[in-house]
Amino acid sequence: MGYRSFGVYKGTTLYKRCLMFVGALTILQIILVAWGIKQYPWLNQLFFAEDWTYEYLTVIFYIGAGGMMLYTFLKIPLTKRYKLFVLAFAALFFFVAMEEISWGQRILGVETPETIEEINEQDELNIHNLHTDLFHVLLWGGSLLLGVFIPLLNETFEPVRRLVKKFEFPVMSPDLHFFFLLPLTYYVGHRWVYPKLFLLVALTVGLFVFFQLPAAKRYVEKLPPRWGKYLVIVILILIPVMFQVHRYKIPLTDNKAGQEAAEMVLSFGYLLFAWAVMKKNELFSNRGVEKK
Repeated sequence: MGYRSFGVYKGTTLYKRCLMFVGALTILQIILVAWGIKQYPWLNQLFFAEDWTYEYLTVIFYIGAGGMMLYTFLKIPLTKRYKLFVLAFAALFFFVAMEEISWGQRILGVETPETIEEINEQDELNIHNLHTDLFHVLLWGGSLLLGVFIPLLNETFEPVRRLVKKFEFPVMSPDLHFFFLLPLTYYVGHRWVYPKLFLLVALTVGLFVFFQLPAAKRYVEKLPPRWGKYLVIVILILIPVMFQVHRYKIPLTDNKAGQEAAEMVLSFGYLLFAWAVMKKNELFSNRGVEKK
């Protein structure tokens, strides 16, 4: 069959272009934090402030992901179980997009009720900024589960493969894992700094070692040939680089620059996932096969 970018198109061209995009964003992040936002504060406003570049890109990516999932649900023949998961992802992506802009509160100029102000860190109409880390744990923990662990177990652990097949869950292509690991390097300087550093290093080292083993053969075959399994080394290099850059310029407990950029890159990973789901099901539909 040969390598297929995101499980859809044969070849590495599309994958390389997406890597170039997130690579450029990473270089921009280093430049902005290490040099730009201290010397030119307006750059901090332009990229990292509420209702500016990175936040709106995040919203656009999630709306795009939700729109493609909704299109897949409405226009492409699917089994009932698969269709339910597609609709759930569409709803989730639209929900996260609206949460990012506080359901349009700042745009529409809606006042926040006092009862919500008391429990919301930003005094806004959203639930992800309540005085709890639960929603950040759900976002990042859920993203690692969907983008790294489920695809890995689906290709290497038969009970998980059978379970996924039984429930017809849309599993991400293994080559998407990089797009869910990369934003974590932006985010290591915000909340629970050192535990996250340790866990991220342990995870990427573990992945690198595992990719060299025969047990990972089926998984590795779905990565870009010859170099896909070595992409995690990029993560290991970026962890100390991004940590030191953010540590030097921004208090580690208030790393909004890392948080906003990380959430934007993560949303791009979900956009690629939704695009792949749509394209794969279009291919099956054109061949007259109902996708499970």
